[in-house]
Amino acid sequence: MKKTLFTILCILFFCLQLSFAQSPERKNALSYSVSILDYYSPFGENLLDPEGNQSLAAKIAYHRNLTGPLNLEIPFRLGKATVPTPLDPSNLVSEGDLFINADALLQLQFFRESNFFVPYLSAGLGLSSVEGLDTDFQIPLGVGLDFRLSEGVYLHARSDYRVSTTELAGTDGNLDNFIHNIGVKVFMGKGTQEPEAPADRDGDGVSDLMDACPDEAGLAALKGCPDRDSDGVADADDTCPDVAGEKAFAGCPDTDGDTVQDSEDVCPTVAGLAKFQGCPDTDGDGIQDSEDKCPNVFGTASFGGCPDTDGDGIEDAKDQCPDAAGIARFNGCPDTDGDGIADREDDCPEEAGSITNKGCPIKEISEEDKETLDFVAKNIQFETNSSFLKTGSSDRLDQVADILSRYPEYNVNIDGYTDSAGKDSYNQWLSERRAERCYNYLLEKGIAASRMKFTGYGEASPIADNGSAEGRRLNRRVEFNLYPRD
Repeated sequence: MKKTLFTILCILFFCLQLSFAQSPERKNALSYSVSILDYYSPFGENLLDPEGNQSLAAKIAYHRNLTGPLNLEIPFRLGKATVPTPLDPSNLVSEGDLFINADALLQLQFFRESNFFVPYLSAGLGLSSVEGLDTDFQIPLGVGLDFRLSEGVYLHARSDYRVSTTELAGTDGNLDNFIHNIGVKVFMGKGTQEPEAPADRDGDGVSDLMDACPDEAGLAALKGCPDRDSDGVADADDTCPDVAGEKAFAGCPDTDGDTVQDSEDVCPTVAGLAKFQGCPDTDGDGIQDSEDKCPNVFGTASFGGCPDTDGDGIEDAKDQCPDAAGIARFNGCPDTDGDGIADREDDCPEEAGSITNKGCPIKEISEEDKETLDFVAKNIQFETNSSFLKTGSSDRLDQVADILSRYPEYNVNIDGYTDSAGKDSYNQWLSERRAERCYNYLLEKGIAASRMKFTGYGEASPIADNGSAEGRRLNRRVEFNLYPRD
C-alpha cells in the first residue's frame, strides 16, 4: 500500500513540475474540494443511493490551460472508503479503509474563464487504491460547472462516473463508482508585467525600435518621420516636400482637384478630365472645349460637338425641322406616313398617299365604274379577223375614257384576248392588234400615253367555254385593268 502511495505521489509531483515549467503567465490554478465516494449506486436499485454517500475524501488538484478551451487537471484524493461487493451491496469488502486516488484529466470548457459560469466535460485516466484491495485502473468521465465568486476565484463542482478496468479479487467483478466534488478553484500568478518604456531618442513618441527616422522628430502615423508640408506624405517619400499635395501623386499638388497632378495637367487651374490631360468638357459631350464648336451645348463628334436635337443625323444648324426627326432629302423634315412627300407639303401627312393626289390616298374605283369596265370588256366588237372596231364599240370605249378622266391617279393595262379558233400565233398577233387599237382610240380621246400599256394574250385565260358560240364570243374581249399610279 505504501509503495503504491509513493508511486502516485511521484507521478503527481512530476506532472505538476512539468506544467509549472510551461508558462509563467496566469494559466495555472489550484482547487481544493471535498469528494463524496459512492460505490453503491452503480450496483444498487437507486441512482445516487444515500447509503453510498458516506465515504469522504479530500481533493487537491492542479489545473492548466493547454490551448483555447482545452485544459489539463491532475487531482489527488485522500480519504476513507466503504466498498460493497458488486451484485451484493450488503456484503462489504472494505469499511472505512484508507482511500488514495490520482488522475490525469482533459477538460473541454464551453465558455471563457472570465464568464460568470463555465460548464465543461472531462475524461481521462485514473489510479485508485483502497487499503486491502488491489490497485484499480479507472477511466473517469465527468461533467462540471465553475461559478465565478471573484476575480480568479471560482466555486468548483463536478461529478465523475469512473469505469473500472481491473477485476478485483474476491469482489465478483469490477468496481465502477461515482465521485462527487465541490470546492474552490483559485488561479495563480499575477499575469504579464508591463514592459519598460522603450527608448525614443528624438522624443516624438515613437520608440526607436519602431521609428523609421529615430534621429528626427516626426509623426506616429508616418512611423516617426517628418512631413514639412503636412500633406500626410513623409518628406523622404514626398516628391514635392515643401508644397502640400496628394498621396496619389507622391505628395505633389493637384490644384484644380481633377485627379490629374499639376505637372501633367494642361489646364491646371480648371478642373477637367484625365482623358483630356486635365482640360474640361463643359457640356459633357466627350469633346474637350478647345475642340468643341459648341462647347456649352451637348453635341456629337460627327458635327464637331454641335447638336442634332432630333437625332436624325442632320445638325441643327442645317436642319429645317430641328425638333422633329426627318430625312436628308427633305432637309431634316419628316415624312410621317412614308409616302415620299414631306409633311409640310402633304395634305394628308399621317396617311400614305400619292404624289399625284398631293399626298392623300387614291380614291377607290366605284362599284358602278367597275361594272362598266367589265361590261365594256365583254362587248367591244371587231370586224372578223380584223382589229377594226364595229359600229357601236367606240361608244363603249368613250365610257372607258370617261372613267380614266375621273380617276387621274390611276393607270390602265389594256389586255387583248381571242377565242381558241385558229392558230395560236395568229390569235396572239390578233389580240395584240385589237389591244393596240383600243390604246390608240383612248390616246385620241386625250388619255396620256404614260398612263396606258397594251398587251395581247391570244387565246390564253378564257372566261367561258370555247366549245359554244356564246363562250367564244365572251372570250373575244379587251379588258381594262386600272391600277394606282406610282
